[in-house]
Amino acid sequence: MKSILQIIALILCVALPAIAEKPQAISNQMLLEKIELSQTMLLEKVETTETKLLEKIELYQKVNNKKFELVFTEIKNLREDMNKRFEQVDKRFEQVDKRFEFIQAIILFLLTLTVGTPVIIEVWRQKNEKKKEILQREFDGVSYVVSEVAKFDTRYQDAIKSAVQKGKILPANMEVIDQFYSQFSAIAAA
Repeated sequence: MKSILQIIALILCVALPAIAEKPQAISNQMLLEKIELSQTMLLEKVETTETKLLEKIELYQKVNNKKFELVFTEIKNLREDMNKRFEQVDKRFEQVDKRFEFIQAIILFLLTLTVGTPVIIEVWRQKNEKKKEILQREFDGVSYVVSEVAKFDTRYQDAIKSAVQKGKILPANMEVIDQFYSQFSAIAAA
């Protein structure tokens, strides 16, 4: 816009002094030629500025298109990165869920062990008491038979006394009972 105004001012500066100094010498034809020349120069200048403007507009459009493409590719990359991060977070949540399930299983096991152990011990104790009662009845029966037999023979009485003494010294276990039976069978065989 400034360049057009400058051209018009130049034309006026050249044409006006020539008209003012020598009005007789300048004919209408020359004036028309100068005006046509200035118009052609003005049109050329307008055309060049118009083409430059169009070139600049195209350049700006290309630059803007590239910028938009860059922005869109960056947005696409950010979305892909965000999706990857969401997948990683999902995997971490799955790992945490597995850990919670494992911890729950351990707690359930410990709770079962804590509650179940006394119950199991009580059941085992009752079974042992029943076995002891059965063994005690059998032992009472055998000891009654042995004591009845021992009333008539002193060898049996000596064997019973030694077995009782060994039973008091040694812990009450199978060795004492085995010794008692071996002595009893030796006496019975004699």
